[in-house]
Amino acid sequence: MKFIDINKSYGDIKVLTDFNLELIDNKINCIIGPSGCGKTTILNIVAELTEYQGKVEREQKGISYIFQNNRLLPNLNVQDNLEYVLSTIEKDKNERMKKIDKILDIVELAQRRKAYPHELSGGMQQRVSMARAFIYPSQILLMDEPFKGLDIALKKKLIAAFLKLWQQDNKTVIFVTHDVDEALLLADKIVLLSPNAEILLNVDIDIERDKRSLSHAKISALRNRIYQNF
Repeated sequence: MKFIDINKSYGDIKVLTDFNLELIDNKINCIIGPSGCGKTTILNIVAELTEYQGKVEREQKGISYIFQNNRLLPNLNVQDNLEYVLSTIEKDKNERMKKIDKILDIVELAQRRKAYPHELSGGMQQRVSMARAFIYPSQILLMDEPFKGLDIALKKKLIAAFLKLWQQDNKTVIFVTHDVDEALLLADKIVLLSPNAEILLNVDIDIERDKRSLSHAKISALRNRIYQNF
């Protein structure tokens, strides 16, 4: 996926100016940087939720979006929230149920399929949100700080669920976060933006995820490099 000469303003405020970036298809791309630097704007441009000047080149079609707040339909239970998304592309009820059963097992919510969003914890709601994004047959997944504000134990559990889901189909992921450590443990590529959306770092990480830790020499060195430029 390529962003070519992207320009975006909100009134008199320029957010992106002649912005160019190439991301890796079918990998996890993390964009980090301070608040207001254009991270969410980049996601919204990919999702065609905002007007802009320039060009985005991408072969993949179909987009799923995981927001900070889960945006589940409050009047539908877990199963029905997932079926609502699937019903637009899968007409066979039995096939829909098979897919729902599989994804609820992965996110460990099979026993809560009949629960409504208000009956679930915040972490469970976010797992449903992830399941909904993955059950839709998109090739691109946009994630806007989906783990923000969660305690460390819950964040680890959600990240594990996310990776398990992602390994099923290897969507192209664009993942926005403020959390440098989160990016280091998840990303195949990290892009660090300045407050003016200039690219300060654009680094590919070739270390297998199951071998990564913040004490790993290469990860630690990259972490220091990011914080020196943040």
